[in-house]
Amino acid sequence: MLLVGWRFNPPVPAGTDAPDASFSATRAAEALHEVFGEGPHPTGSRANEEVRGRLVAHLKRLGLEPTEQRAKGCNRFAVCADLVNVIAELPGQSEDALLLVTHYDSVPAAAGAADDGAGVAAVLEAARALLTEPERPLSIILLFTDGEELGLLGAKAFVASHPAMARVKTVINLEARGVAGPSLMFETSGPSGALVEHLKALPRPVTSSLMDAVYRRLPNDTDFSAFRDAGKPGFNFAFIRDFGRYHTPQDDLDHLDRGSLQHHGDNVLALTRSLLAAPLTNTDTDAVWFELFGWMWWWPQTWSVPLAIIAAALVLGAVARSFSTEESFFPRYMKALGAVLATLLLNLGLAYGIVRLLHGRTTSLVPDHAHAGWALAAVALGSIVLGATLLRVTAMRCGASAAQAAGWSLWALFGALLSTELPAACHLFVVPTMVAGVLGIAWTRLPPDDPRRVHATLLPQAVAVVLWGEALLGLVDTFNLVGAFAAGPLVGLWMAASASHWVPDVDAADRTPWLRRVAAGASVATLVLVGIAYAQPVHDESHPQRMSIGYYEAQGTAQWWVDASFGDVPEAVRAAGNLGAAGPSPHPFVSFVQASTGATEAVGLAVPKLEVVAVEGSRWRLRLHSPRGARVLALMTPPSLKLDTVTIDGQSVRPYVLSDSPLFPGFRSVATASAPNEGVEVDLDIGAGQPPTVLVMDVTFDLPATADPLVTARGRTGFGSQNGDVSVVVSRIALRHPDLLPHE
Repeated sequence: MLLVGWRFNPPVPAGTDAPDASFSATRAAEALHEVFGEGPHPTGSRANEEVRGRLVAHLKRLGLEPTEQRAKGCNRFAVCADLVNVIAELPGQSEDALLLVTHYDSVPAAAGAADDGAGVAAVLEAARALLTEPERPLSIILLFTDGEELGLLGAKAFVASHPAMARVKTVINLEARGVAGPSLMFETSGPSGALVEHLKALPRPVTSSLMDAVYRRLPNDTDFSAFRDAGKPGFNFAFIRDFGRYHTPQDDLDHLDRGSLQHHGDNVLALTRSLLAAPLTNTDTDAVWFELFGWMWWWPQTWSVPLAIIAAALVLGAVARSFSTEESFFPRYMKALGAVLATLLLNLGLAYGIVRLLHGRTTSLVPDHAHAGWALAAVALGSIVLGATLLRVTAMRCGASAAQAAGWSLWALFGALLSTELPAACHLFVVPTMVAGVLGIAWTRLPPDDPRRVHATLLPQAVAVVLWGEALLGLVDTFNLVGAFAAGPLVGLWMAASASHWVPDVDAADRTPWLRRVAAGASVATLVLVGIAYAQPVHDESHPQRMSIGYYEAQGTAQWWVDASFGDVPEAVRAAGNLGAAGPSPHPFVSFVQASTGATEAVGLAVPKLEVVAVEGSRWRLRLHSPRGARVLALMTPPSLKLDTVTIDGQSVRPYVLSDSPLFPGFRSVATASAPNEGVEVDLDIGAGQPPTVLVMDVTFDLPATADPLVTARGRTGFGSQNGDVSVVVSRIALRHPDLLPHE
């Protein structure tokens, strides 16, 4: 397991003295600091324009000729933006191109050093290394997208309208969902059979078809999704450790793991060179793939069921041989099978109890804990204690061979089930079972007291530990406490496959006292670990709680709201803002699910303005403007106005219905995230009848000075995330035909 832990960590970052043709995280970090600077740079902001300027300048210093693709895009919430993608090309002998994709925008709360500055830096440093080579069989296009955080808008614009899209043969996308950890190849597009052959070129691959299968079932997207949906084959890489810093102020250069940056770069450079040397071949074969002991292994997915059958047949062959050679083997085998199943269920219950105890300390909708490692240790040790005790008793009563056979029979069963229901994950059971079956047949030919019977179980157990160990560490990185919960049944499965080791070579009279002493000591250690885990703060200064603060003002009234989605709002913050109990978020444009709200005195911020530009029949052209200089502007129309489409800043979009908003129930909204200083125009058809009263809203990513007590009370154990701290001002305006307005 120590080897697995080492393998699941990123490599040592290379320094500036690394060879010119290789990747250096130190050089990449310097480029990242130069291009990104220190602060957030969301799409539409002035900081975004400055980052883009520095990115273009860096590409020119590399000897490239960058171009800009200007486009408009809207997401499913009817938030639109002006987008600027940056494209550069390393010409090759062929017009066919390999596309390297990353995005340079950030969320408003984060500097984006990891998401996706690490991707930008990795592509820049890889391009520098590739430029040391005299020629390339294929062209390489570098695409730095804008608007990814708003909904993949830049990538979608490139797919829809850029002429270079037709030349793209393969895509490599770089992302981050944390600030540390190995660079995982977690998603492919197109038939994976031809793709995984190129993964053998990676110097330190961390990938499996299980990652791909899990990700496809999550409601997440990256820029890669736009190219996948367009039918382009490719690879998606990301590191995901320290998710607590993702989309927060701690996604910065100080917290970015340089080893993760090195692994990102090693992967993209090695994979690019492999694809240049041997472009993808046409195939419609999907694959099951995994890394084991440093090598990539794969087979066509259609082989999964036959391989599972072979593995099960080998195990059953060993069982049948034991049945024919050992007295009363079958009843002992059936008892052992029941005991192994009971062990798995009890381990599952133990893991659930520990994780539920820790998660019960917070109202967070996400089981996120700053010290999940203690929970993992407690679950793992507790499962070992429980499993060892039960399986030892089983082995003593039923015999080691029966217990061993029962354990591997379950592995064979799970492998067979997964081969039909989730083939991408079946290798986790099929491969160890195959090894166990081959050695099991040889094992049954040995005398019962032959020490080689024990040794024959070590290899399949090592295979199981390596495969499942990486899966478990990935689950903890991805799902925090939920991943720790998975340790219970996984430990039970491994122990069921190694039951023969729970019968030492001691006299029968000595077995029970020895068992009791070890079990008692390990049980005490488990309780200590649970106590330590429970005593740890859910959030602290090193892993603060996501706790964005919002100020809302409308018609002379105002209120605070504080994000309660990630845990209880501390009493000091509640007192500072006179906040009530947590409830549904009152505001649709702030990424809260739960919030604590409280009334406050209105500051009197300048309200957003609306001007009627023109009226032609039932079509009205309006101009929205923010005296506060907000880049986010929205128009909300009442439920009585059944609008199918609205044009904002020249972009036609279907309004988003605010069906769950307690402040604006049923209102239809369109918005821009990149409003210029002069404002933005909106065209809509209001139909016949009296012109309606509409709402105009602007959003800035800051707080008025009166929020200082809340910010102080939040302290160093909380910070804003995603959109961060915001000020929202809403004005209510009754539309009036310009001909009816008074003339001076």
